[in-house]
Amino acid sequence: MSSPLEPIWDAYQTTLNALKVVDRCATAPHIDEERPFRNTRFHKETEERCKGLLKSAQVELDALTVLGLYAAFEARVREHLTQQGELLRTAGTPDREFGLALAEHFERYCDEEQRMDRFVELFAHAVGDTLVAQVGQIRKYRHWVAHGRRGKTPPATRPAFTYDTLTAFLKSAGLA
Repeated sequence: MSSPLEPIWDAYQTTLNALKVVDRCATAPHIDEERPFRNTRFHKETEERCKGLLKSAQVELDALTVLGLYAAFEARVREHLTQQGELLRTAGTPDREFGLALAEHFERYCDEEQRMDRFVELFAHAVGDTLVAQVGQIRKYRHWVAHGRRGKTPPATRPAFTYDTLTAFLKSAGLA
């Protein structure tokens, strides 16, 4: 089973490499700046301005990568819960209608429940309390980024930590 986080992580790594190339072009003493920077935001900018743009881009890239990684993680967890809900349809006591009603109730709960932290807690026995807590911290940061970075700033979460933590959770839970 492949991880839903891989395409996002690969894109992040590729973009970091591209930022390094731009940085090298901006600081190389003997490069024809006209060719590599033509039709880009860096055209005719000073080295200092280019470095500032790159730093701002990386800060934004890091935040959006955490957001994307968590969104993919959340989708995988919700998908798994929905699949597990199908098992409830087979409940036959007191009768077949009970199983169908139970499955429908669970499906509505999964669709309507907005608190991902409650879903993550369901996996604590398989992944451990530490991973559940770390995923909760990532969720808070993701929420802050997704909603315009308003309110109290949560501790920053780096993309590598996010990727490693969410991957460990999915693997421990048997979802990757």
